[in-house]
Amino acid sequence: SEDSDRSLISLILLLSSIELDDSDDTKRCKRKQKKKFYNKKMIIELENWSKMGPPFMYRGEPNAELFQKWKFTVEMWIKTNYIHKKNQVTRLQNYMEGKAFLFYSTKVAPNPKKWDLKSFFVSLFDYCFPNNFIEKQWRLFEHTYQKSNTAKEFLRELEIIRSSIGDITQKDLVRQFWKGADYQIQSRWLELGYSVERATIEE
Repeated sequence: SEDSDRSLISLILLLSSIELDDSDDTKRCKRKQKKKFYNKKMIIELENWSKMGPPFMYRGEPNAELFQKWKFTVEMWIKTNYIHKKNQVTRLQNYMEGKAFLFYSTKVAPNPKKWDLKSFFVSLFDYCFPNNFIEKQWRLFEHTYQKSNTAKEFLRELEIIRSSIGDITQKDLVRQFWKGADYQIQSRWLELGYSVERATIEE
């Protein structure tokens, strides 16, 4: 509107003006205000210059693959759209529904400034998933076998389960990949001189 435009122009003129008879403290104060104003203006312009569409809506489903996909999408969206650090968590409320939004409204909204992205994801996971979820995923990981899958499909299945647990090491992944692979494949690896303790996934 014209009124808002005039107000913005007046503010710019005020911040830009440093009178000769101003004291040193006044000049420093004006410079500080001016810098803060233009920094805020730049942040808004960068966030409006969208390069990537917003994340899909997460409803708090206890589905590890879906959660990891949403988390990855959010991180990419924040990075490519230059979402300022102090706005990252608060912006996510627009892409949450159901149990996920209930978490935001009860845990985050009362004091959003204390949250960073890492603590937000960890707490959201703990809120939406059962208490014994990690334990169940560990058991699933240890009892997943290749069966009729190809080696690549089997590895992909293990990696999906691994991503839902978080603390599975590369060595753990190698051991279960070896243990769960078909007998013929294990025999072939042994013939080639590989061992479960020294092998890598790349090999």
